[in-house]
Amino acid sequence: MTEQLKNDVIERTGQLPNDHLAAVLRDDLVRSALRRYAEMVADGMTEQEAYEEITEDLPTFEEVLDNYDKRTDAAGGQSAAKRKSILVPLILLVAILIALAVYVIQKMNEPQDGSMGSVEQMQAEGWYTYPDQRFYQHRGGTVEGDRLNVIKAITVNWFHGEVVILPSTDGALHIEDSFTTLGNDEWCVSYMVPNSNFKQDTLAIEYRMPYRSMQELIDNGKVKTLTLRIPADMYVPIDITTVTATVDIDSGVAFSSVTINGDLQK
Repeated sequence: MTEQLKNDVIERTGQLPNDHLAAVLRDDLVRSALRRYAEMVADGMTEQEAYEEITEDLPTFEEVLDNYDKRTDAAGGQSAAKRKSILVPLILLVAILIALAVYVIQKMNEPQDGSMGSVEQMQAEGWYTYPDQRFYQHRGGTVEGDRLNVIKAITVNWFHGEVVILPSTDGALHIEDSFTTLGNDEWCVSYMVPNSNFKQDTLAIEYRMPYRSMQELIDNGKVKTLTLRIPADMYVPIDITTVTATVDIDSGVAFSSVTINGDLQK
């Protein structure tokens, strides 16, 4: 724990100039923190309690920098301009990182085939795609805990093969694709689990990753099996759209309604 405390103090001073005054200031802070830690433990605190209290009281980097400037000025060295020379590059770096993050998010939401059209435009032009692709996960997975409570409906879009819906035996929701074992992510199931940040509350399950010709998928799509294991208490509507895929729902599955290719099933 003392080593971690020492590392925390050093991290607070990591952006200081590499000079003698900074080294002295760093050593003073480390010695002070370790001394307080030893005194607190000797007085009956646990190591964790002492560590948390000291780290909460550690000065911020700006406070450390103020201390450094004062020592520098007293020694006739650098003035508060040193602070500006450190903080300005940091601010610029943060601005660059934010701009880069915005750029990456925009790129992730662009069609992968190079088209700049919207989802609606691409669908009208005969492409298999769907909105919010950047939030989709691939190769199947498990949804459990609080994430299950957000799901109020399930939609499945499956071209060829079979859709099998079974009751879950462990209280979690499982999404499995028979194609996953072949290691081709492009053809594996894609799905989006809603969370509190989404404006919709539907678990959306798609046949594969987007950006292929709809006609190509209809004519030459892979034949594969989607297995969906649903918790017994997840009483939600299920909407399934297929081309040639069959649908098999176990009698033990609880649901409020099932719609297959637009027809409400009893």
